[in-house]
Amino acid sequence: VTNSHQLSGKDVKRIIKEVSAVFPSLSEKEVKKIIPSKSEVTVSKMSNKTLVYSVAGGCPVFFEYEDELFPTVYTLWEYPGMLQTVFTYSEVSPKVLAGADLMLPGFIVPPEGLGTFEAGDQSTVSIPENGYPFAVGTMQTGSEEIKEKGLKGKGVKVLHHFPDVLWAMGSKSIPNAGFLQDRIYPAPEKSDGDADVGEVADSLKHADISGAEGEGDNIDRTKAVDTSASTSAPKSAGNMDELVDTCFLKALHTKVADADLPMESSKFFSNCMLASRPAGTDLDIKQSSYKKLSKLIKKMEKRGLITVKQIRKEDYIASVVRDHEIYKAFGEELKAEASAAATAAATATATAEAGDASPKKPQESKNRIEVHEMFRAPSNLRVVFGEEAVQNKDMLFSRNDARNKLRQYVEAEGLANESAGTALLKANKVLVSGLYGKKEGVTVDSSVEIADVEARLFSKLQLYHKVVCYDKAADRMIE
Repeated sequence: VTNSHQLSGKDVKRIIKEVSAVFPSLSEKEVKKIIPSKSEVTVSKMSNKTLVYSVAGGCPVFFEYEDELFPTVYTLWEYPGMLQTVFTYSEVSPKVLAGADLMLPGFIVPPEGLGTFEAGDQSTVSIPENGYPFAVGTMQTGSEEIKEKGLKGKGVKVLHHFPDVLWAMGSKSIPNAGFLQDRIYPAPEKSDGDADVGEVADSLKHADISGAEGEGDNIDRTKAVDTSASTSAPKSAGNMDELVDTCFLKALHTKVADADLPMESSKFFSNCMLASRPAGTDLDIKQSSYKKLSKLIKKMEKRGLITVKQIRKEDYIASVVRDHEIYKAFGEELKAEASAAATAAATATATAEAGDASPKKPQESKNRIEVHEMFRAPSNLRVVFGEEAVQNKDMLFSRNDARNKLRQYVEAEGLANESAGTALLKANKVLVSGLYGKKEGVTVDSSVEIADVEARLFSKLQLYHKVVCYDKAADRMIE
C-alpha cells in the first residue's frame, strides 16, 4: 500500500452508483448493505496502481484495476451469484491459489453448457462442490470461440484470489472449512448460506468434463491438473476429535497471546486452528463428535481451558487458563518436539559442514511479504489515544498499541473499577458518546466490561494495512 485516504461523501455516492451500474444483479438494498450511504470508505493505492475500497471497520469490498471495478472475495462470499462463474477441479485450485491463470482445459462444462460471454467479461472461479468463489478475473476467450476451437488456450486471467495480499488486508476469514490456503476442497456439508451449492454439485456430478460441443475428447487434463494430487482420505470421528483437540491446544500455545483476547471464535478457528494443523491433514469439525464450532468452544470452556463471553451475540474467547493441567502438559509436549527438531537440525548441519569446508550462509526468506493491521481513530475518539493523536489525525496504531492506549486512558481518567474478579470500568462521556447507542441504556458512570469497550472501540477504528516486503537494493525489509 503506497497511500490511503478517506473518500468524501460525494465520492462515496459515486462509488455506490458505479457499483449499481457495473453489477446489475445486486439490488439497491444489497449495494447499500455492502457500502452504507453514510459510511466511512477508505481507498488504498497499491504499488501496481490498483485501488482498493474498504468500509471503515470492515474488509476490502471492491478493487479497481485498469479503471474497472471488481468485487473482492469477501464481497463474493456474501453474494456468490453477483458474477458469472466458471467451475474447475479441486485438483486445479492449488495452481490458481498460487497465482496462476486458469486455462480452458481446467474448465468443467455443466450439462447446460458454459453460457454466453465475451473476452474481457468478469468471471469468478469455483469448484462444483463448494459454491463460494475463490478467485475473480476476466475471461480471455469468448464462448463462441470456445465452441469453434474447444477447450484449448487461456480461460480466466486471475486478478485476485484467496489467499493473496488483498485477502490478507481483510479479516482473513474463510466461508467454510473447505477453504485451505493450499487447495479448495468440497464444502463439508450444505449450510443455510449455501442454498444453491448442493444443487450445483449434483448437476455437475455427471457433467461432460472433457470439452465443449464434443470437441474436447482429446484435451489433456494434465495441462490443468496435477495428477499426483489427491484428496485426503476420510477420517473417523475419533481420529478427527484427536486432531481437533491437538490443533485447539497448539493454537492456544502458539497463535494466541493474552493481548489478542477477546477473540471471536470463528476468527480463532480460521486464523489459529487451521494454521496449527499438521501438514497434509484436513481439519473438519463437522467430521468430529463436536459437529459445530460453537459446541467445541462450549466443551473447552466446560473443561476449564478457556473462558467464553458473548459480544453482540457472538462467542468470543475471553481468556486462556494457562495454568490448567492439560494446557501445561501439552506445552511440555511441544517443548519436547521442538527440542527433538533442534537436535535433528543440529545433526544435519554438522553433517553438511563435514562434507563442505565452506558451508553456505543460510538464506533468509527474502521473498516474504508481511501485511500488518493498523488503525486510525475517528475524531470523537482521538482523545483516548493521547495528545499526539489529537494533534495528528493520520496517526496509525497497531492492535497492541491501541489496546495499550485504551488502558492508559482508563488509568489516567480514573475509570478502572475492579469488581468481583471481572474487569469493569466506569463509562465517561467520551466512551458513552463514541461507543454506545442511545437505546443501549449506557450512561456516564455506568459499569461496563473492559473487554466489551475494547471490542466496540476496534469496531469504530478505521482499518489500514501496512505492507512490508524485501528490498533487494537495500537488502532489508521496507514498508
